[in-house]
Amino acid sequence: MVPDFVANAGGVITASVEYHGGTETQAFERINDTISKNTKKLLDKVYGENSYPRETAIAMQRKRCFVQ
Repeated sequence: MVPDFVANAGGVITASVEYHGGTETQAFERINDTISKNTKKLLDKVYGENSYPRETAIAMQRKRCFVQ
């Protein structure tokens, strides 16, 4: 199971691509790439640490916000 805010990020990604003048094809490519990478990172961490997906995703996002 993947948290909704990971799996349903397509709308936000599409808005970003459109804002920067991208095409529909570019949006779908970015959605596929981003959600696939984030899901893999999340599930690798969940299975590696025997943790819950939602808690792990929240922790990953907090770390991402403070690191960048």
